Amino acid sequence: MVDMTVDQLRKLLEATTGEAVPTLLSLLEEPGSTVEVASGDAATPTTQLLTIYRRRAKHVQKVGLPTLGFDEALKKLEVTPHERLTIALAQAKGGHPHCVAFLAEDLSVVVATLAVLAPRPAIKGNV
Repeated sequence: MVDMTVDQLRKLLEATTGEAVPTLLSLLEEPGSTVEVASGDAATPTTQLLTIYRRRAKHVQKVGLPTLGFDEALKKLEVTPHERLTIALAQAKGGHPHCVAFLAEDLSVVVATLAVLAPRPAIKGNV
């Protein structure tokens, strides 16, 4: 089992690019935000993550959630040589933004990132 600290995650994020990376880095500094990195033995097959996050991308687009990096993350997951990935989650105290970093199973590199910036918009007429 390999564990990762917030500082280690920050260093990996600083060494990568992506539309959601700045949002995720800012969450690491925000008081009250939570950060969870699954241990290395909790890696998930990349093919399974692709199925899940393709479905989520369609859903967030359908309901109008403001996001960063969903399409970019899916493209990176499609071409990564890593067969298994570990997920790191970061969330602001109020719940949004909510960010996901996909890490190599050995926690050596960030493969992709994405962010959901706000909750589902209110539908007019529904209170």
